[in-house]
Amino acid sequence: MEALVARIRERARGREPYVIVTYAQSLDGSIGTVGDRLLLSGEASTALTHALRRECDAIAVGVGTALADDPRLTVRVPNEPPNQPAAIVFDSNGRLPPNARLFGSGRRVVVFTARPLALPGTEVVVVPADPGGLDLRAAIEALGRMGIRSIMVEGGARIIESFVAAGLADDLLVTVAPRLVGGIRPQFQGSRHIHDPVYLPLGQDFVVYGQLRSRRR
Repeated sequence: MEALVARIRERARGREPYVIVTYAQSLDGSIGTVGDRLLLSGEASTALTHALRRECDAIAVGVGTALADDPRLTVRVPNEPPNQPAAIVFDSNGRLPPNARLFGSGRRVVVFTARPLALPGTEVVVVPADPGGLDLRAAIEALGRMGIRSIMVEGGARIIESFVAAGLADDLLVTVAPRLVGGIRPQFQGSRHIHDPVYLPLGQDFVVYGQLRSRRR
């Protein structure tokens, strides 16, 4: 696991914000279910997730995940870093409630939306809407101007699909759990080659990591 984290750390060094898309899925490709929270990562793969969060400047989710799971999006490891990564939410229609748990850690929170919102203590950034929800390229460019150099995108299905479709994901890391769920699956359009893949048994799970594009310098 340490070697994989070191490899991703090296990949993140570049002029533009680095984006790694990560998610856990069942053997049948499901990443969630309708109406119920689905926990797929085992103890070892959860530890990997937090080790990667620690390496990134920001952790991002779509508003659907923020509403369904109410995640804290923090690094929870021994000797937690004094400065937690920023939390980023893509919320085109302004649905994120002000009492969401990600507001409770005292760190930077950035919400991208297509219309102005009033969320005290939050950096609200208006970007153009597009057919998929928001102009993610404009959002990534804005994050670069904010000094955020590495972003871990954790879900849900729609935001994962959008980052890959827009060609904005540098790397992909998927945890496969030994379960059959029959739930929600990302629907990727077209075929993309995964470069320099790594296959890592991790506890009860199996991790696949690869590069979707070369880093820009």
